[in-house]
Amino acid sequence: MKSTVKFTVYYLIAFVIFIVNLGFFVGDQMFFSINDLPKALEGESASYSAFSPDLKKVAECYTVNTPEGSAVRVELVTYDDNVNVADRKNIYWEVGKETVIIGWVDSNTITIDSKTLDLSRNQTYDCRKMASFGQIW
Repeated sequence: MKSTVKFTVYYLIAFVIFIVNLGFFVGDQMFFSINDLPKALEGESASYSAFSPDLKKVAECYTVNTPEGSAVRVELVTYDDNVNVADRKNIYWEVGKETVIIGWVDSNTITIDSKTLDLSRNQTYDCRKMASFGQIW
């Protein structure tokens, strides 16, 4: 009798741990934000910068070491009329690269490695969104 209760408790604990781990796995795979990317360290400069045609925006490219290998993060820095930083936001994340080619089409459109982003519509590119849950297996 005692051994049956003991095994039932062990199986129940193992099942609860499995469900909790499954919940964290699904959460990691489906709920992420491009704003949660690693930021530049204090004093670290961008490996490459490209100014927009109107000189009010600059795309700063950073190479980041991740557990999966090298990654590239592009941050859009917007300046106000007094040349003060008005806004910073991540617009591009790609794992498996060390460099990208950045080109401005116009003041609101940027091309990063053949991916065109319309900044007036707040478009971003995140390689993690390209992988579906089924492709993991």
